[in-house]
Amino acid sequence: MTKFIQELVDKLKAIKAGMVANAPKWVGQPIAVPNVDTAITALEGADTAIESAKDTLQQNRADGRTLTKTHTDGIYKQAVLLATGIHNSDPAKLNEYDIQLPADGQPAVIPAKGVIASIEHDDDGIGFKLKAQRLDNANSYEWQKGETAQANQT
Repeated sequence: MTKFIQELVDKLKAIKAGMVANAPKWVGQPIAVPNVDTAITALEGADTAIESAKDTLQQNRADGRTLTKTHTDGIYKQAVLLATGIHNSDPAKLNEYDIQLPADGQPAVIPAKGVIASIEHDDDGIGFKLKAQRLDNANSYEWQKGETAQANQT
């Protein structure tokens, strides 16, 4: 359960327990056990929706990664090869496609895996702070979430 929702649900359940234990004192009060039950149910429903959205988002990201890999390995690489062949006699034309050929004798850049130096709670009940070791020559980063150390070993 989401931390900030769980904290309030726990507090409301404690309030409800006190209301039940002292029922005669709560007769005629503007807040009653059914009001607390309604709030708890609403919060639990919101948490269920949040968890469902997280699952959907995680699946959508995985689907996006799969599609990106499929189309990078498929149509994109084929189009680059075709454009390179079509403009073999005039490589400067490849700039119109935003295709940069590696300089002669220069190897292509291979993605590297970084190391997370530390993970800290940020105390807002939503996430955490990551500190990563800087990768030399990196111009972009992609973070992937996994359940185990082997979750995103692709």
